[in-house]
Amino acid sequence: MDASLALYVHEHMGTAWMGFFQAASATGRAGVIGLVVILGSLLLIFMGRFQRAHMLILSAVTGLLTSTVVKRIVGRDRPMLWEPGDAVNGYSFPSGHAIVTVVVYGLISYFLAESYPSRKKIIYGVYGVAMFVIGLSRVYLGVHWPSDVVAGWVVGGGLLALMIWWYKRGGIYRTIRVGIGLVFLVLGLVGLILPIIPGIPLMIAAVILIFSGKPFVELFDRKAKPPLGPKDIEIPNE
Repeated sequence: MDASLALYVHEHMGTAWMGFFQAASATGRAGVIGLVVILGSLLLIFMGRFQRAHMLILSAVTGLLTSTVVKRIVGRDRPMLWEPGDAVNGYSFPSGHAIVTVVVYGLISYFLAESYPSRKKIIYGVYGVAMFVIGLSRVYLGVHWPSDVVAGWVVGGGLLALMIWWYKRGGIYRTIRVGIGLVFLVLGLVGLILPIIPGIPLMIAAVILIFSGKPFVELFDRKAKPPLGPKDIEIPNE
């Protein structure tokens, strides 16, 4: 099936699209992704959006590491059906282009849609078309099997969902809180053995820090308001 689909794309599209798909494929190269992440992160930091900058960097690193690890585990060879239109090395499955572009450009699209909700459909539409074209370019250029690209979309989509979930859960602030909680947990376990350290209080604090869903500053902020209940909602008289 892989060979049939790849040959169908190659034979029916001809060489007229070579320049277009080479340009599309270039948007997923490590150098281009790195430049996008660096410039995007600097812009977000300048705007005071540290949370988004952290998530953008994390998405690129996670996508690259996942692609590298899975490629080495599977060890699938690149297709050799015709002369490839791009210089590549390493293993084929899954497509690193598909993984990294889906998660990085997907997170950027999510941030844009969050900032401009009225244009959400246009943003996601452009993103979807771009991901399809980039994935198709890898098959057209003869450097990936179709199943490599599909697997890359699936893995990248999973990582994107994970990044968005982590972003909503607090992102870098939650990362710091969980890290402190793990340190407290280790110290608490030591305290159960060595009485010089208050083990039980440290373990209680560790559980609160690790499993609490509240932002870090609200954990110790007594002025933080509780969520509104039915009695707090005023219904205007008719």
